[in-house]
Amino acid sequence: MKRLFFILLSIPLILQAQHESKYMSGAVPVVDGKVVFTRYLNVADFNQEQIYNAMFDWSARTFTGASDRVLLADPKAGTIVAQTQNEIVVKIGLFPGKVKMSSLIKIICSDGNCTMETSRIRYTENPASTKPTDVITAEEYITDQYAMNKTRTKIHKGIGDYRIATIDIVDKNAAQAQTAVYAYNNNAVAAHSEAIKNTPAPTSTPAVEKPAAEPTVTQQPALQSAPIQQPAIQETAKQEPQAGQATQKSNIKVADGITNKLESGELVAFITAVEGKPLKRAIAGKGALDLDARTPAVSFNLDSDVDNIIFILEMANNYTIAICNTEDSTAQNPVTIINCKKTQQFGKLFIGEITGASTN
Repeated sequence: MKRLFFILLSIPLILQAQHESKYMSGAVPVVDGKVVFTRYLNVADFNQEQIYNAMFDWSARTFTGASDRVLLADPKAGTIVAQTQNEIVVKIGLFPGKVKMSSLIKIICSDGNCTMETSRIRYTENPASTKPTDVITAEEYITDQYAMNKTRTKIHKGIGDYRIATIDIVDKNAAQAQTAVYAYNNNAVAAHSEAIKNTPAPTSTPAVEKPAAEPTVTQQPALQSAPIQQPAIQETAKQEPQAGQATQKSNIKVADGITNKLESGELVAFITAVEGKPLKRAIAGKGALDLDARTPAVSFNLDSDVDNIIFILEMANNYTIAICNTEDSTAQNPVTIINCKKTQQFGKLFIGEITGASTN
């Protein structure tokens, strides 16, 4: 009887330990110095098109808050990128308080597989801070190094609330997304939560898979409520020099004096579209042109990382730059529109080959 009593007494402690283990050492993976939560969904019954359509539908319904939106949706590659913000409750001193947690979610779909990566996690509006506008990053707050004791056996109070709430949100999104795949494809929803693997993303480059045919997705939300009226881009063929000929200058035409005006600050550059899709708002930066070379180039230096544009441009190959007068803060009346292909990136500086240009 004593043994049975001891076993019954131990059950709650065992269940509590199992519950807490998901927050313990290794629960916050760090990849190349960045916190990246990766969840692999159990969707082996479906192909890329079915998974992507379900994930797009779920994303369009889920990321609808004032600070939530789908930033990129590429059915060919099976990729969706969304920006989201959640309100979490943490203990601040003796009392609970509410803090904003923002993150970037990347969904990668392929036949029988779906990966959700949550990164760029930031915490703001901490009422206990002397500056509520201060930003706390996951890398400097919820990792094992900062949120746990030296022996990695306990989570610090206060910081631990951030860590636990963040992990719970990541797991909740993964569970809801997995359920959405089955529900969208008219299958019985099974209990698959235990199959969601809590595994850091591999550091090695995965093999490139051949993308499936582009699915038909109805009612995809536009990334811009009021599209910018842009003149048609006139593509200009490159002229390769023949043997014995001198290299000729490109015949790309832009507005008169635009190069000097960009350098002097009389004009400002905006990125208005990525991969042919208009951005919700134009992103300002400092631009420069080199039209004298046989391969004309344009550079764009971001003022700030608005709407995670650096992440978007890192994934993209083509983007559109609008050159505007300084008083045109929304890029609605561009002087010149430049279509370019990205060739190099150095932090916030992007360099691209000009593939076409048009002038108002």
